[in-house]
Amino acid sequence: MLCLFSSFQIRRCQDKGYQPPKTHFVFNTSNSSLMDAIDNSPKFLLTALLSSVMNRDPLSRIPKTSTDKIMERMWNCTHLRDMIVLMKNSSENATACYMQAFMAPISWMILTAQDKNNTDMNALNMDDFDTLLWSAKDALRDLPSSAFKFPPKVELEKMKRLISALWRVHANIPKQNRARVAKWAKEQITENYFNCTMKPPSGSDTEKNKGKPVNRCKPSLQWLNMEAMTMMGPYLSDLSPRDIDSAPKEKLCEFFLSAKFNSTLSRGTRMSPSLGKKWLQKIQQCFNKKEQLAEHIEKLGPLACFWYKVPDLTPELSSKLLPELDGCDHPRIKQLKKKLIETLMSKDNTIQMLYNLGRNVTFSKDQAFALIKRKLGGQKCRNISHEELKELQSMAAGLPQCVLKRLKAADVLNDPETMENIAKKFSKAQKMAMLQRLTESVTASELMEKVPESLRERLSLNFLKNADVSSLGNKTWNKQQALFLAKKVKDLHKLPVLRKYISLLRGVSCAIIDKVAEGDTLTMTEEFSENQQFLDKVAVKCAARRLFAVLEKEREDYFQTITEEELDMIPSLFLIYLPPSRVKDLPDSVCPTFLDKMEEVNMTFLPRAAPSRPKLLQKALDCLTEGEALSTLTVDDTSRLGELSCELSASQLRLMDPDVLKATLEDMALCRYIPADHRSDLIQLIEETYGNLSEFPQETVEALWPLLSLDDSAVSALPNQPWMKDIIDDMRPSLNNVSEAVNEKFFNLTVSESTTARKRRTVRSVSSTTPTAAIIEELGDGNVYWTLGQLNMIPIEVFRATVQVLGTPTGYSVEQLSVLSKKATETFGSVSTLTEEVVQKMGCINRGFSDGDLEKLPFSLDNLDAIKSCGWTEQQMRSMWKGIATYNNLTAQKLGVTEMAALNQFMCGLSPNEISQLNKEAFKDAVGSLNDIRCSYNIAKQLKSLAVTAFGEPNTWTEAKVNELGNMMAGLDATELASLNTAVLSYIRDTTIPLIPAENFAALTEVQLEALGSDNAAKVTTEQLNALSAKQRAAIERAAAGSLVAKTTSGAPSLSAEGISFMKLLLVFLLGFLLL
Repeated sequence: MLCLFSSFQIRRCQDKGYQPPKTHFVFNTSNSSLMDAIDNSPKFLLTALLSSVMNRDPLSRIPKTSTDKIMERMWNCTHLRDMIVLMKNSSENATACYMQAFMAPISWMILTAQDKNNTDMNALNMDDFDTLLWSAKDALRDLPSSAFKFPPKVELEKMKRLISALWRVHANIPKQNRARVAKWAKEQITENYFNCTMKPPSGSDTEKNKGKPVNRCKPSLQWLNMEAMTMMGPYLSDLSPRDIDSAPKEKLCEFFLSAKFNSTLSRGTRMSPSLGKKWLQKIQQCFNKKEQLAEHIEKLGPLACFWYKVPDLTPELSSKLLPELDGCDHPRIKQLKKKLIETLMSKDNTIQMLYNLGRNVTFSKDQAFALIKRKLGGQKCRNISHEELKELQSMAAGLPQCVLKRLKAADVLNDPETMENIAKKFSKAQKMAMLQRLTESVTASELMEKVPESLRERLSLNFLKNADVSSLGNKTWNKQQALFLAKKVKDLHKLPVLRKYISLLRGVSCAIIDKVAEGDTLTMTEEFSENQQFLDKVAVKCAARRLFAVLEKEREDYFQTITEEELDMIPSLFLIYLPPSRVKDLPDSVCPTFLDKMEEVNMTFLPRAAPSRPKLLQKALDCLTEGEALSTLTVDDTSRLGELSCELSASQLRLMDPDVLKATLEDMALCRYIPADHRSDLIQLIEETYGNLSEFPQETVEALWPLLSLDDSAVSALPNQPWMKDIIDDMRPSLNNVSEAVNEKFFNLTVSESTTARKRRTVRSVSSTTPTAAIIEELGDGNVYWTLGQLNMIPIEVFRATVQVLGTPTGYSVEQLSVLSKKATETFGSVSTLTEEVVQKMGCINRGFSDGDLEKLPFSLDNLDAIKSCGWTEQQMRSMWKGIATYNNLTAQKLGVTEMAALNQFMCGLSPNEISQLNKEAFKDAVGSLNDIRCSYNIAKQLKSLAVTAFGEPNTWTEAKVNELGNMMAGLDATELASLNTAVLSYIRDTTIPLIPAENFAALTEVQLEALGSDNAAKVTTEQLNALSAKQRAAIERAAAGSLVAKTTSGAPSLSAEGISFMKLLLVFLLGFLLL
């Protein structure tokens, strides 16, 4: 663990460009005390520490007294304090960085070591304590959970200084570790200030206190006083809601009014909604009226995100509150922002306040359109100065494409900050419009060098074909661009070249990886591991295959006889690709290192269907239990599983101690993915553990909600209480996918709450409820659950006020759309009289009009992005294209790159004849902005034909080209699909796979199907599978599992010295320091 821990720090030194110091520095010094230490330090210490660091038992099983004594000897016998002082005062940044990289984890281990003789931080004098804490502080952000432990009791002044050091890493450590700090701080405060403990009783209490009773704190203890709040700092955001009740009202009010609350929590990360609402509730009690709290808006800090019910505010207070709400994502806060902005927009004397807010507020696209329209004064396409552009950057999403085409390129390029700020808010079409303007004024090389990533990602492969890649290695590229540029770089398989162009990693194909010299393979995987933001699964899988082949060529039984040092050299990212049989063969002696790696690895790179997942979990459990029952596991043990805990099955969890089981289930609620076949059993286990779902208290639902939300039956069974609605509303933004069951429950609870007094706390039938403006606003996308009768009951004025909200959902049925579109004509007049502003607000409701009416609607090219995903039929898109073409004076021949990007999904509305008339050069540059459109097969086939005309036959297409074409690849016929080079298949987008007709998909060979990759294989439809032979289906299964296809290699492998640079550097420091 020490080596792994130090390696994080060493990499930071390398990232800063520091070269490793000469090793003689470690041993040469003018400090006489250090030189004396070299002569006098006991030699057995080296053996003891190496034994500890490289211990053959799991670290959690090392005898506590052994490690404590080693830490004590390290501090007392090696004069490490003098080395730390020397490091602190060093003028050589590089040397000091590497020295601290090694010293930081050692210092932390010394600080937190303890034994029965109280050899812990309390035994240190204050100078020694400060010295060690200074040395340890840079390691705190990289502490694994297993090392994030604190002595049970610490002297007050040392506790203050330690938690102050932990403030600076609050935002960089996992949620579980932040909770540990908050819990530990709470325990230290009660013990040091109130001479009582909040720790739960245990059987060992009597023995520890020699028969003396333990003084337990009363539940009513008001421990969270002014000093405690100040001491905890950002960790106030990690307390439980119940802890806030322990804050005396007068002290909490004083803390809030002093502005310490905002300044303290602004450094913290986002707190849970239940905690945020609890803080706000307590603070509101400091004021007699809600209006009084409004006068202290600037002190709210992150609590502004939980202030759902704001009183009427003056324009000045509204403009103060808006910037505070900008980082909030709660649906109710979005409604509040909308209300505040609309209020300020309604008057000429207050609208200027919105412009003055600049970058401090983010506006919705509709708000941005309205504000830009007001600013342009009715001249939609007038020239605007660069100063005006800077003023409008927060509402850049509303800038018309025609304005962007008229900007002064030199002004834009010479102000990179403004260019980046506005480009982040642009749609694809806006980006293409700006690029179109910039390319008219500067060279391609200058453009690629100066534009920000958000614009650069829209540059087509056609534009990049003449690019000079020599100066582009430090830029970020999308996948197709990286694939294209990687092939332009000579000798990318050589390590010095690879490092120079590290941002092109996502473009490094298997062919390039297979060219890497065998002796450089390990170093290559290190480079990959340190730059995961540029990687994809294909490159990781190919690199893992290459690495394992090289290692097993060195020694046939490499993984059966692997040492800890050898395992440590394999980056965790690639270790998880080890085939199941190799995982099983790993010797028990490597358990400590194996657990360290599993604790920190990112499992998202491993396919969900990979058979190595359960094997990795079983190996980790075997290491932790040493062959004993799972009931012997502790909470600290399970925390060492890292993301592997997400693979635990109900049958495994049932064998654990009840307290460990509950802690593990709550940790699993934070998982990004739970295997689908585990979910129903997990829900059953939750019921067995916590009781009937319908009787769950609020705290239990909050703790387990992400798990519970995965099962529709569980969601339906949960209590129909007002707080249930709050939990769903609070947590929906953080869920990757929200099920129909969750949305429907939220709808029922919301409608019920509006018609039933809260005190009844039950849900009535909602079928007779008339939709009100307040309910419609709150429901958002949930408005799709209204019955036809209820939609028809919406009053005209309510519809007028909420049409924009009603027009946002994409899931309406045809019958619902018919009712809503009829309601629209009743409210705004006949179709022929509807204005551009009205149809823009109506959004997806426009789908309810007849094909003939769609041709009459006044849709601007600027407004199409918001409605492209409404679920248009092919005939509707045909009608929409006709209407758009008429209103914007367009023909197929006139479509340029910006117009194609603006049409996007509506390109599917062009006829085959019109597609053949498209400008080929414009199509080449627009294709990357059209790769997500979903046309019928007949239209996709026509677009494919145009692509063949532009780029050549499919059998010549490269990895970059098939990735850029995206969903247009679904237009290939069976013969063309079968002609694709196997190497390109994994670069087909996963959104494309379900669009390929089953009979065409079946033309792919077994080799091609296996080459699709895991993400693509996971998207194969049932219909496509049914069209395959048994052997083809087996190939799909292998692809989904991410199987490593063996590659033959030649020549004896010789791992370069550079490949083990981290380990050598660590051992140099280890030996150097310990021999002092």
